[in-house]
Amino acid sequence: MDDLRDQIGQLSDAELAEIRSAATWYGKFHARIIAERADDPSATAVAQRDRYLTLIAGLRKLGVRIVDPTAPVTSLSPQRDAEDSAPASRRAA
Repeated sequence: MDDLRDQIGQLSDAELAEIRSAATWYGKFHARIIAERADDPSATAVAQRDRYLTLIAGLRKLGVRIVDPTAPVTSLSPQRDAEDSAPASRRAA
């Protein structure tokens, strides 16, 4: 792995951008597949999820914003005000 880290420093900005782009495409392409297998307890599915999560962790370190398809969806939950524990949609105006 150290040899690979040394070689990364030799890549041009354009080459790094293309590698980042390709990895991002791969991550987004496989997100649906990983999400479909999120509840699969088989060793293969678990290994695929682990490799995928390692990929998106690395992409995030490179500044790529990519959603974790194995994380529970919380965007449909009512947002709560920091000062009030009631959902914002239920507070009186």
